[in-house]
Amino acid sequence: MATSVKPVYTLGGSSLESLGVYVSSATGLFSLPKLKAPQTVDWPDKNGVMVDLAKPRYQPRDITLNCFSKGATSAAAMAGVTAVIAKLNTAGLKTLTVTLGTSSYSYQVYCEDGVDISRKSWGSGKVVLEFTVKLKEPHPVNFVPSDT
Repeated sequence: MATSVKPVYTLGGSSLESLGVYVSSATGLFSLPKLKAPQTVDWPDKNGVMVDLAKPRYQPRDITLNCFSKGATSAAAMAGVTAVIAKLNTAGLKTLTVTLGTSSYSYQVYCEDGVDISRKSWGSGKVVLEFTVKLKEPHPVNFVPSDT
């Protein structure tokens, strides 16, 4: 029976869990980015076109993290969201690392669309804030997992 490995997300050197933030789902991490329009030649005496795919180039990768932060009060739950925003509001690209077991995958990202708090819930002395972080990797690369 296979056991599932819980991913560990690190942003700018800090694990999101240490900031009080938990990732419920993520998209775009392992998806192949969209291909940039390849160079084509349309010969008048040939059907269709010739497409140069010798060195494919890709558009920026979009990564979405669906997160939540919880606390005993609204302020405590908001502290996690604020910590993520503070990490994203520094100069330059940020390193997002996802560790799955012994393999780590790193992405150089920035936050283009901000952080969107979508839902708040209260119950039994806890406040949970659900929010989405939309990141962009401007220079997607074909990465190889590094075994740690």
